[in-house]
Amino acid sequence: WIEKHLVMGEEAENLRREIAALFRTKTRDEWAAAAKKLDICITPVLDISEVETDPHLQARKMVYEQVHPVCGRIKEIGVPLKFSATRTEPCGPSPALGEDTKSILEEIGYAREEIEALSKEGIIIISGEDHP
Repeated sequence: WIEKHLVMGEEAENLRREIAALFRTKTRDEWAAAAKKLDICITPVLDISEVETDPHLQARKMVYEQVHPVCGRIKEIGVPLKFSATRTEPCGPSPALGEDTKSILEEIGYAREEIEALSKEGIIIISGEDHP
C-alpha cells in the first residue's frame, strides 16, 4: 500500500474502497486491540456515551458538568490542550442568546441608536427584549 498512498483521482478512490472493505472485516474494538498488540498508535472514534466513561478522557477532565441558568445541568467538552499554569476550565456557563450583543456592539463603536435599529429590524437579538 505504501506505493499507493500518494495516488490521486480514480486510483485514490479505489484505494479508499479497498481500505474501507478491509476495515469492515473487524469491529472497531477488534482493530484497536490488534493495533495495540503491534504497538500501532490508533485511537477509536467514540460515540458520546463512550466519551463520558472513557478512563483516559475522565483522567484528563474532558467532560465536565455545569449548571446553566436557563438549561439547568449540562455536560460540556473540555479543552483538549492542558497547561501547567493556565486554567482551561470554563469560568461559568455560556451566555444566554443575545446576552452580550449590546455591550460588544458598543465596545466596537456602534451608537445606541444603531443598536436599537438593528434590534428592531430583527438583525440582532438583545437578551431580555421582545423578538419579532
